[in-house]
Amino acid sequence: MQLFLVPGLIVVAVIGVWALFGKLSSGATNGSNRGLPLRYGTTPAAVRRLVIAQAGWIVVLGLAAGLGGAFALRRAMATVVFGVPTTDPLAYAIACACLAAATLTACAIPANRAASMDPVRALRQE
Repeated sequence: MQLFLVPGLIVVAVIGVWALFGKLSSGATNGSNRGLPLRYGTTPAAVRRLVIAQAGWIVVLGLAAGLGGAFALRRAMATVVFGVPTTDPLAYAIACACLAAATLTACAIPANRAASMDPVRALRQE
């Protein structure tokens, strides 16, 4: 039972993070804001890097807060998680890698959309 619980919780967390960051990233790169950097000569690759870098800082801060909370609550987690030590670095690394990959992938989709936006069309929408 516990063998399927931890991966299931990671999948639920990944889906939640994917939905949240996908919505946040698409809102930040919506409308005429998408076309402005391209209008002023910024390359599409720079626009992608900008959107993903902004999300990267949120990922780093979120993982740091999550790891801090996990280490602070490891005694309480020991009563829930059986068979896995609460200080297992592999479990923490897998969870962090899954969440970071989901978040950056969720932000890459709106970043590609922002980089491919026609700047004239974006300015006309406003």
